[in-house]
Amino acid sequence: MIRLGNSKAQPAATSSRLRRLYAGALGGRRQELIWHCLAFSLAIQEINQNPRLLPNNITLGYTVYKNTLHPRVIYNALLDLLPSAQETIPNYKCGRQNNLLAVVEGSESDVSTDISSLLSIYKVPQLHPLLRHYQLHNTSVGGKDLGKNGDLEANSDIVNMIIFDNGSVLSVKVGNADICTKCPEDQHPNLDHTQCIPKDITFLSYEGTLGIIFIVFVLLLSIVTLLILGIFIKYIDTPIVKANNRDITYILLISLLLSFLSSLLFIGQPRRVTCLLRQTAFSTIFTVAVSSVLAKTITVVVAFMATKPGSRMRKWLGKSLANSIVILCSIVQIGLCLTWLGISPPFPEFDMQSHHAQMIWQCNEGSVAMFYGALGYMGFLAAISFMVAFLARKLPGAFNEAKLITFSMLVFCSVWVSFVPTYLSTKGKYMVAVQIFSILASSAGLLGCIFIPKCYIIVEINQNPRLLPNNITLGYTIYENNFDPRLTYDAVLDLLPSAQETIPNYQCGRQNNLLAVVEGSESDISIDVSSLLSTYKVPQLHPFLRHYQLHNTSVGGKDSGGNGDLEANLDIVNMITLPNYSVLSVKVGSIERQASGEIKLTIDQDAIVWPSWYKQMLPDSRCTPSCLPGHVKVTLEGEPICCYDCSLCGEGTVSSQKDADGCTKCPEDQHPNLDHTQCIPKEISFLSYEETLGIILIVLVLFLSLVTLLILGIFIKYIDTPIVKANNRDLTYVLLISLLLSFLSSLLFIGEPRRVTCLLRQTAFSTIFTVAVSSVLAKTITVVVAFVATKPGNRMRKWLGKSLANSIIILCSIVQIGLCLTWLSISPSFPESDMHSHQAQIIWQCNEGSVAMFYGALGYMGFLAAISFTMAFLARKLPGAFNEAKLITFSMLVFCSVWVSFVPTYLSTKGKYMVAVQIFSILASSAGLLGCIFIPKCYIIVVRPDLNIKDHLMMKNADGCTKCPEDQHPNLDHTQCIPKDITFLSFEGTLGIILIVLVLLLSLVTLLILGIFIKYIDTPIVKANNRDLTYILLISLLLSFLSSLLFIGQPRRVTCLLRQTAFSTIFTVAVSSVLAKTITVVVAFMAAKPGSRMRKWLGKSVAKSIVLLCSTVQIGLCLTWLGISPPFPEFDMHSHHGQIIWQCNEGSVAMFYGALGYMGFLAAVSFTVAFLARKLPGAFNEAKLITFSMLVFCSVWVSFVPTYLSTKGKYMVAVQIFSILASSAGLLGCIFIPKCYIIIVRPGLNIKDHLMMKSQGGI
Repeated sequence: MIRLGNSKAQPAATSSRLRRLYAGALGGRRQELIWHCLAFSLAIQEINQNPRLLPNNITLGYTVYKNTLHPRVIYNALLDLLPSAQETIPNYKCGRQNNLLAVVEGSESDVSTDISSLLSIYKVPQLHPLLRHYQLHNTSVGGKDLGKNGDLEANSDIVNMIIFDNGSVLSVKVGNADICTKCPEDQHPNLDHTQCIPKDITFLSYEGTLGIIFIVFVLLLSIVTLLILGIFIKYIDTPIVKANNRDITYILLISLLLSFLSSLLFIGQPRRVTCLLRQTAFSTIFTVAVSSVLAKTITVVVAFMATKPGSRMRKWLGKSLANSIVILCSIVQIGLCLTWLGISPPFPEFDMQSHHAQMIWQCNEGSVAMFYGALGYMGFLAAISFMVAFLARKLPGAFNEAKLITFSMLVFCSVWVSFVPTYLSTKGKYMVAVQIFSILASSAGLLGCIFIPKCYIIVEINQNPRLLPNNITLGYTIYENNFDPRLTYDAVLDLLPSAQETIPNYQCGRQNNLLAVVEGSESDISIDVSSLLSTYKVPQLHPFLRHYQLHNTSVGGKDSGGNGDLEANLDIVNMITLPNYSVLSVKVGSIERQASGEIKLTIDQDAIVWPSWYKQMLPDSRCTPSCLPGHVKVTLEGEPICCYDCSLCGEGTVSSQKDADGCTKCPEDQHPNLDHTQCIPKEISFLSYEETLGIILIVLVLFLSLVTLLILGIFIKYIDTPIVKANNRDLTYVLLISLLLSFLSSLLFIGEPRRVTCLLRQTAFSTIFTVAVSSVLAKTITVVVAFVATKPGNRMRKWLGKSLANSIIILCSIVQIGLCLTWLSISPSFPESDMHSHQAQIIWQCNEGSVAMFYGALGYMGFLAAISFTMAFLARKLPGAFNEAKLITFSMLVFCSVWVSFVPTYLSTKGKYMVAVQIFSILASSAGLLGCIFIPKCYIIVVRPDLNIKDHLMMKNADGCTKCPEDQHPNLDHTQCIPKDITFLSFEGTLGIILIVLVLLLSLVTLLILGIFIKYIDTPIVKANNRDLTYILLISLLLSFLSSLLFIGQPRRVTCLLRQTAFSTIFTVAVSSVLAKTITVVVAFMAAKPGSRMRKWLGKSVAKSIVLLCSTVQIGLCLTWLGISPPFPEFDMHSHHGQIIWQCNEGSVAMFYGALGYMGFLAAVSFTVAFLARKLPGAFNEAKLITFSMLVFCSVWVSFVPTYLSTKGKYMVAVQIFSILASSAGLLGCIFIPKCYIIIVRPGLNIKDHLMMKSQGGI
């Protein structure tokens, strides 16, 4: 007999002891029982070493008692077991704390029955081998027997027999015992486990949503490939098509097309033929594609190496090398595939074990080694291509294809490295979908990286009528000059007919047109060449043409010197024909050589007599027209003085005459008009009550003040309810009144700056707002002290009460009042006029006096808010149905976010907009406190008064209550358990509808802005700062808005996989586009400096490379995420007592925050660069707008993290959707709304002169 028990860190008996005891007890019985005992000992050791089975350092032990087959000895042993002490005292436990868990015994049936009667008194389980073969003894009418293995042989009813006083018996059925039968492999139990139903056969079908999506992708990519192939066939003779081996290009395009189409073999019912063709066809086709890329890479390297003098690599040049590489690599893969088919070919099979309710119809790969061997061979070729292309990417050449191959192979390797873990982690149709996606993604990567830039060049450059009209290609042919006239003539005759045979006046076969001849022969040969070329009107370029003989149509020929110089002074004579046909010569000018060697031209316009029929304007003696008023002449270096350029007068200057040599600066209180022709008085600007911005802010102030008064009225009306009295009622009223005064104090910032208003603005706001923040701090400390004081014997109880909270408010407010009084005494605020910040306005504003005191008062409020936030965040999980620390955490988060954003925004603005920024910050932070703390309370008071009771707030649990199952919760009366509601952010719910409306509204606004930018595509403001990046940014913002719809609806496996990854990738494209625009602005201004080396970085390629590189990193992170630990749907039954939360588990939290952090890193870099570049010259420097947009972005996502961590269920999802919409809307509004305003409302500013705003030196 073995006693099982647990104790605190008490070691169990060793297996050797157990073996020794049993050996003595059993004697000559079968030795196999000893091994049963050893197995028993090892099982106990395994249990003791597993912390999940025995927590809190509890050890499972046992005691072995010898069975002497004597009832008295056995009873004595049992009595020794039960009290757990040395002396046998029934019903008492003396000394030891060991608990008896069960008794394992092997006595005869009569002894075992007696043991059972004794153990049942103490509720101790009894384990006996005989229990497998026993007759069921029960008190029901008629006995029921179990089978040989202890199984129930028939369904039985459990009946309660009620015996009345008169001896009658009533049978009441209270339950049943049914036989559970295992379902066949092709069936599964229904939800009630009452019957077996057939499993669904599942595979990736053409009719399913996932299959349709893949088919659309395949057809779309195939059409794109055919389109690119058509372009390359149409422009077959252009240099960019012929470059890097044209034949290999066509092989690559066709193999990519077949790769896309081969993915269709993976869709549909797995048949024997399709299973055989799937992997082998794809592997062979894709190997042809990768080997074509490898051949192109090696061709580039060999071509450059062959250019070196004496290089032996020239013999390798030609199509044979590339074709050999493709054929050789493909043969190896074909050999692998044939071996695969010969050894262990793929075949269709049904997988009935992976999913309990589905039979997965799939293709078994046959030999897994051959599958990964074929895949690894492609990866080996891709790795070689990547390394060779990476090393060759900097080789000279206007279009070195190695650069494109490097990117394409990087995409290829990233996709297939991520494929393996993802493929192994999925089952069924999703496993097939992973491979299809990998095929499409890697093929599209090759197609996009290699051919899209070429197509762009073909379409944009070869079809540019300004460069090459009618698809003309500029070529050249070099002929050696042997200083032999006969050979020179022969070469010229060979040029003219453009054929192999010299047949003058005929062009045989070729369509090359001779445009010009550049030659350097001797003069006699050059003249003969000229006579021959002039017959065919072919231009001749020769240095000798600088030394020419001057032939003119004047009376008598005039010759220049040998160098073409004038040898004598000349008179310019006007020949006048009189009515009698006589001719009169009148001198109207002269050409004279000066002593310095220069020639002086003199013309007397009044002496010239023009014929009556001559109606043309007199010729101008200048190279350019006269400069209009508002412009200044700019002398051109190396040109005559009569040749100059005209430039608009610089900022703050005017010119009122034509051909002005300089511009005049306007007085400080005036500014030039748009034409820079006169100075006009500047307007006085301040934030007034009459203008639109002032009216909007006043309406906001009054609205928020009325809301505060309404909340204050509710709290006064329900003054005696528990939720109002909770967390110090007096502090609540102080906080509400201080928030009301904070809203009203913002009115001091509107209107004309007077001395009194300037003195009161900052000091009144600082003091009032400090009272509000210190009230919040006092509430936070009150919450913490209240919970700490509940511990027995804690000394914090003496701090409880109103005195502590009032002391905190008074002390914090006195410090701020002292700061403000010091500010007023040292350097008070005063009104001033700023005439320099804006060229057309005089800004009437309040000078803060001491900037240090201003930021000191502001920093003190921030210090109090930071303490409140920290304490509230740490106390947010303290018990309580309405722990106010949770609300304070949110409110302080809003407060800190607003004022952290305030500082750089305040410094970047001027005039009334600077004042508006501070008013907005006051209103936003005060509204944050009001909304986060009081709106939930008002909701409970007005809408849910049933929760405004003391029992609910205290959350007391009575002893002796039964715990509900995980999927149920108690009703309000705690009398029964009711099923929990399944909750998620649905399309039908109010919150879901609001978010959908926001998404659609923002998407429509984005489409509208995109339409405006397409309509006005050629205007300066659209073309500025890289037009292509603008379109990429707008499209990515549109997709960001739409991607938030993935977060709404039932969490499915596909949506969980796509939610974070799709959003992260799309949003990274948007942020990297902003970063590229920022860097473009900086590089453009740096390149404008004389001698700057940054000019080579100008252009679209750098910007697109930034976007591509940043996006590739994020895609790599997302693919790694999906491969390591992908998101999946789950039910959370513990976060909410009345709901089951259906949500997406992010899988790897580290990867989630890694993807988010990478976007934040890009945004921080963009913000830093844009902030530093915001003051670079330019009427429309986009860096200013990017600074604001990145500030909004960073503020939103910094606030997102703690908010996301503090919420659960659909509200957690709503927080992320709101963050996506808010940050995307911030980018859209800050960058594009000002541009649309100029395009639509102020088209006069959308001109090149305004955007350039050039200032000339010396003006």
